[in-house]
Amino acid sequence: MAVRALVPLLFGLVIAYPLLRFALLPLIPALGPAMTPPGGLGPGLGIALGNSLRLAGLTALCTVLPAMWLATMLERRCWGGARLLTGTLLLIFLLPGYLDAAGWQILLASRAMTALPRLREAFLGWPGLVGLMSLKALPVATVVIRAGWAGFQPRLDDATRLHVRSPWRRRTLGLRPIGPAAITAVLIVFVEAMHEYGLAATLGSRLHLKLLVSEVYASLSTWPISWFRAATAGDLLLLAALVPLAVRLWFGRLTPAPLDQALAVPARPPSRLEGSAAILATAALFAAGCALPLTALATDAVLPSAELLPDGAWAALFTSLLYAFVGALAAVGLAVLLASTRSGPGPLRWIAWLPLGNLAVPGIVLGAADIIAFNGPPLPLLGTPLALIVAQTATQAPLLALLLRAPIRARAAAFDDAARVHGVSWLYRVERLHLPPLLRPLTWAWGLAFSRLFFELPLAQMLAPAGRDTVSVVLVQLQQGLRFSAEAQLATAALLLCGTIVGATLLLAERRR
Repeated sequence: MAVRALVPLLFGLVIAYPLLRFALLPLIPALGPAMTPPGGLGPGLGIALGNSLRLAGLTALCTVLPAMWLATMLERRCWGGARLLTGTLLLIFLLPGYLDAAGWQILLASRAMTALPRLREAFLGWPGLVGLMSLKALPVATVVIRAGWAGFQPRLDDATRLHVRSPWRRRTLGLRPIGPAAITAVLIVFVEAMHEYGLAATLGSRLHLKLLVSEVYASLSTWPISWFRAATAGDLLLLAALVPLAVRLWFGRLTPAPLDQALAVPARPPSRLEGSAAILATAALFAAGCALPLTALATDAVLPSAELLPDGAWAALFTSLLYAFVGALAAVGLAVLLASTRSGPGPLRWIAWLPLGNLAVPGIVLGAADIIAFNGPPLPLLGTPLALIVAQTATQAPLLALLLRAPIRARAAAFDDAARVHGVSWLYRVERLHLPPLLRPLTWAWGLAFSRLFFELPLAQMLAPAGRDTVSVVLVQLQQGLRFSAEAQLATAALLLCGTIVGATLLLAERRR
């Protein structure tokens, strides 16, 4: 009963209250901070909305077909490069978009690329922005469509081979089972592209492109501060996310496939042409999303002509390390609490929809909402490290709860009941019954949260205490100032530090099994 009462309290304090107050600010100006100039709506918000919709739509269209093919190769084909492709998609997902953009800018500015000015112009324009957005969205879309194959029965494939003569007709029928998953992937990619802040703050600023996510930050970082404009832009972002999600729910419930079904054995080996194309696609993805930008950053970092880093740059590494470590622990703890609470009928049935609702809230909006909510009672946290940690926990916990739901609910509940009957203490039950089978998934969840929070940008820009910038803020400042050599040094050190900590933690957890 205590857990059931704690979940709504935490949800209301760290998520619902800040967002409701920020979203209602255009209708009720008194909800804004006191002693600040009211500002105005100002021009250009309609242009920002149009640009955001255009960018998100192009990204979704460019992502869905490659994601469908990659998901088919991973789930319905048995080939040796599946693990390599999965690892490549994971690396692309974890690598921040602004570091990808920095690596490509360094690469295209090298002497070897001076003979290709049109390629550089394209990268610094709409094609490059859409391309990087699509590259970052591809892992998520592939996972969503791959889950759509979970309910496909191999005997249906055999039936179509037996009764349908046309190969093209058989392929068309074979794609029907993943139709709902493909629609879901398009909508999720659309929402993620609307919310992407790292690329908007780097390539978008180079293009002087007005986007809703950048308008929220610009309204609060320039004088006079316009809370009304920031809240209006935030409401447009929330509305643009809620409409696609509502459309998807109109066609059917969005329920993730069970893990054991999503990882079913593929139906058949690929043809020689399919296998060759998949290997080439994996190599291209690895080169474009990881190898080339990271190599450009590492090479530029060790050049003799490398710039000196600004004061406090190395301290930002340890600041990010501390925030990410504590925030990941808090996010895993809250995720376990959410995953352990039964949704079912009753007042807590909304817990099942919390990950979906979290998808509709961009980090920049949550950061702006927390500035208002944490500026006074009941949580006067603004200006303290705790404000950033609370916001980080709120953004990561719903996703981790979705990932941990299956292993937590698969634990031996009967053993727990028997231990309670025999008077075994709560601490002993956690140490001996619950923790050993959950150690591996909990460690992987912590590693995922740590790597995402270490390079988290919008919340750090909005909520980090003065004089304690995180590494992501310093990296973006260096990139906006065109100091790519200094950025390369700091980015290389940050990637090595983050990778070493996560890798060592996962290795230690695997050895303890």
